Amino acid sequence: MANPHSMTAMIDRLQRYNRRYWALPFGLRLGIVAWLVLVIGISVRLFTSSPRSHTVYPIYRCAALALSDQSDTYASVPPLDIYRYSPVTSFMLWPTITLSERTGEYVWRLFSALICAYSIFRAVQHGTTFPLTVSQKGYVFACSTPFLLASLNNGQLNILLLAFLLLGTSSIVNRAMKSAAFWLALATFCKIYPGIIGLIFALKWPRSFGLSYCLFLVAGLLCPFLFFPADYLNQQFQEWLSLVVKDNRHLNDLPRTTRDFHYLLRLYLSTPNEAVYSIIQFATLLFLIFQTIRFLHPLNYSPNVRRERLEPRAQSLIRPEFTVLYWGLLWILLFGPAAESCTYSLIGPSLSLLLLIPFTKIHRSGFFSAATSSQSSLKNPGNFLGFIKQLHQSDWFLFIGSVFILLPVVGMAFPFGKMIEMMGFQPIGLVFLFVGEGVFLCSNYLTNKNAIFIRHAVPSMKRHQHRSEFREYQS
Repeated sequence: MANPHSMTAMIDRLQRYNRRYWALPFGLRLGIVAWLVLVIGISVRLFTSSPRSHTVYPIYRCAALALSDQSDTYASVPPLDIYRYSPVTSFMLWPTITLSERTGEYVWRLFSALICAYSIFRAVQHGTTFPLTVSQKGYVFACSTPFLLASLNNGQLNILLLAFLLLGTSSIVNRAMKSAAFWLALATFCKIYPGIIGLIFALKWPRSFGLSYCLFLVAGLLCPFLFFPADYLNQQFQEWLSLVVKDNRHLNDLPRTTRDFHYLLRLYLSTPNEAVYSIIQFATLLFLIFQTIRFLHPLNYSPNVRRERLEPRAQSLIRPEFTVLYWGLLWILLFGPAAESCTYSLIGPSLSLLLLIPFTKIHRSGFFSAATSSQSSLKNPGNFLGFIKQLHQSDWFLFIGSVFILLPVVGMAFPFGKMIEMMGFQPIGLVFLFVGEGVFLCSNYLTNKNAIFIRHAVPSMKRHQHRSEFREYQS
């Protein structure tokens, strides 16, 4: 028979936890509930579904087993899809063989969710120039969950890739360059195209970041050779490079092709010439690198410079390093080589931070808006309508693009979900975001091209003094 005293103590403890929970800010409660629903819902789905249903984890585990047995990791294993990652990624997945496949499904998703949640926490801590409230940080966590749903449900490597990118960018904000190089090198080993973001930061800080980034890449490439024969690994690298060259998913049927700008051209116009499309990819990449290097110019962010040109977002809510991450992810998804529907989870936290801006009193360009605070806007419909009327023109593109990206995710709960995805709503949403960034940059350039913001050459000057000077300048 149960001890009544222990039962009473347990009830009192639960009541105390309940009071503490309801004392938390509304946004934080919303974020906690959203993540619990996400993790518990996916766990229930795994428990009730048949093995190897809506999951890619068996592909990763089979590749790790093949590496352990020194067999071909790129051999076809029906009914599983082809393994497309590098031998270094297979080496990173090697610990998965210690668990059974069924147990590994749960552990893999739980580990991905935990490290992703920690990376988002680092992003909201270091990704903004002005401190966010606890409630606003909770809103960022809550808004990120719909974007992460598809990748976490399928067990995609995208969740770990996103975590590495956020942790690396947060380290760059703190100028911990060796830590940033380590995280971004891990992201590059997961998939090749995040190396573009590492390349941009390496061009900006060639000594402090670029050298460490290259050393970590070389060390990561050599690490598998400490455990496996060189002849075997050389053969695996050759097969992987051959697969990368031949695996042009733009040539697949529409249901199996990538969800990017190429898909929109095929769906609504005609199939573009591969050479012309490669030129478009290369030209947009060069423009991205040029714009980001210009955006990260040291005069904009050095505290010891007397005069600074007021460039876009120099005093905005979003840190310039995270803005560069957002632009890089936009290019990767819209013009990159392998943007699937699940890959759109990469842009979730960045979009969530940007979606927070219209609910704050600071525009992306640093101008103060008349919008109310986030919590009162969400609770009071009248305030929310006022906020809608005062949206900045680039915020409209951001809002519409986010809705288009999330429509296929929400539609998967209904029979017509696949039809929504096939209509190209996600790449259309990226086009809106891309145009919105162009509108934002043009409007800020025209507004600020002759503006000069004065700072004193005092390294110890406090942040609120800069804010007060900026407010006086804006008024």
